[in-house]
Amino acid sequence: VYRNTIKALNWFTSVREKLDDPAYAGWFVRFANYSGPESNRSYHVPACTFEKCSGFYHDQEQTPEMGGGLHNGGCKEECDCGDAPCGEYIFDHRNASFAEWFINEWMISNETLLHQPQLISLGYLDDYMTLHGPSEEDGHFIADTGSTTADMQEHVAAYLANMRRLEQALVDHGGFWQGLVDHGEGKGMGTGPQIRPVTRDCYHDCGNVTPEQCASTLRDEWCVPDPGPWASATSYLMRPPAVGDTESGTQATAQFLLTRGPFAWIGFFDWQSLANWPRPVEWDTDYGVPSGPCAETAPGTGVFRRSWSNATVTWDCHAAKGEITMK
Repeated sequence: VYRNTIKALNWFTSVREKLDDPAYAGWFVRFANYSGPESNRSYHVPACTFEKCSGFYHDQEQTPEMGGGLHNGGCKEECDCGDAPCGEYIFDHRNASFAEWFINEWMISNETLLHQPQLISLGYLDDYMTLHGPSEEDGHFIADTGSTTADMQEHVAAYLANMRRLEQALVDHGGFWQGLVDHGEGKGMGTGPQIRPVTRDCYHDCGNVTPEQCASTLRDEWCVPDPGPWASATSYLMRPPAVGDTESGTQATAQFLLTRGPFAWIGFFDWQSLANWPRPVEWDTDYGVPSGPCAETAPGTGVFRRSWSNATVTWDCHAAKGEITMK
């Protein structure tokens, strides 16, 4: 399920109902000194479209619009998002009543964790608030809302507090969302170690890795009795390989089997395509269970091995290559 944590997208019915109801005006950030249609050209973004205006701050950067294209959606006439123009409005997390709705209705609802008979976890919670304004929003948010430095500090603090409350509520309900994958100070999704050299199929887990860097990463962090990265869930992501390329899947899976902890996933990552890419056969093979973490075959060899009940996985940092041998 997709949810946005800072943008109030009024093509979602539950958001539109609140935005159009004056009783909830305190839930949304306003343009500075808005006085009606005459304020339309007072900001870096328009307050009005063809026939509708709104004093709530919004932009149209990723918004369905008349004549819009496939990516953001388009309408033959002005898109109908209720009383206000379609736009990316901004939740005001400083409002206490908003916080209750945000967690216990917008995020946790009959469409998600309360869904019956099977709960549906929150998959991707998009965007966030920074001291410079919301992510992926027009860059003049502070100027157009008249926000002070103190205002922005309050926005960020309230946003982070609500997200911490949401995380705890999700765990209490037995749910999950992508952000619970440890990603460490804004570096993106939690990924496996960088031990593979850059190739077309890599995502976060590849780099210009030397044999020495590969060995040091495995020796110091992953191939130890109690690997620190195992304390968090981890995603191993590879870009879809070219047609006929089976080696990329083998190498990605070898890295996964060598280093994964008790909570880990492997899969494709490609924002630009939803094609049915060929699935590596390794992903449907039963490797059993691991006997423990990986270990270096002998001090200084740069070769690391992990035993599974049905396979042995080896990674050679000098060759920058892994091997999966079934038992």
